[in-house]
Amino acid sequence: MNGQSPGKIFLSYERGQVQTPQFTRLSTFSSDSYVHENKAPIGTLYVFNEEYIAGQQEVSYTVSQASYVLLIPITGSFDFINPEAGPERLAGATIEVEELLVCTAPANTTFQIRNSYQQDIIHFLQIRIAATEPSLKSIDRIFGYSFTDLENQLLELVPGPAMDIELPFKVRLGRLAGREEAVVRLEKDSLFFCFVLSGAFEAAGRLLHENDSLVLWEVEEVELEALSENALLLVLEVQNSAPF
Repeated sequence: MNGQSPGKIFLSYERGQVQTPQFTRLSTFSSDSYVHENKAPIGTLYVFNEEYIAGQQEVSYTVSQASYVLLIPITGSFDFINPEAGPERLAGATIEVEELLVCTAPANTTFQIRNSYQQDIIHFLQIRIAATEPSLKSIDRIFGYSFTDLENQLLELVPGPAMDIELPFKVRLGRLAGREEAVVRLEKDSLFFCFVLSGAFEAAGRLLHENDSLVLWEVEEVELEALSENALLLVLEVQNSAPF
């Protein structure tokens, strides 16, 4: 890679912040609670939030448009509650660290996240990808992984090697030692998005620090290099997602 592919960096300190006694939200893109003219969603990827919920608190979320919703615990497990679930949908589950939940949400769907710990704050990622198909197939799937499987590679968590589920995106997670490299090869017309969970990386010639994000488009592969020990990176590949 020569670093010339079109893209955009979203710096950690420039994210929008919403804070209440119940929760703290850090938003990469503009949303209902945070609006910034330079932070518009990219393609169908329109929500990427870090969320923190205080002990014994429950927070309600409304999905305004038909979407795929991804929930990834970082610190602590949480209870997912879908009060509008039909007989074949997931009405509730506890999502643990080393798991992630992928579900579909019709427009104006509401769900809750509950922190059952007495005092500990939970920390998780919430991602939303807008659905482009006319009708959204119902999906509720918990994907598991082990941190030991992430060592010095970008492990495909979703949809995973079994490929028994059709989704318009892929999720990879990896923990790389210093100076270790990885290459992400993308399907045609896919959007590349990465978020640094810890450490520092060089991605397609761009320097990224902890909690920075990078979006690239018109790219077939992306070269990554860890610049610190045990650097942890989340990568999304969003298919058929034009940036503008």
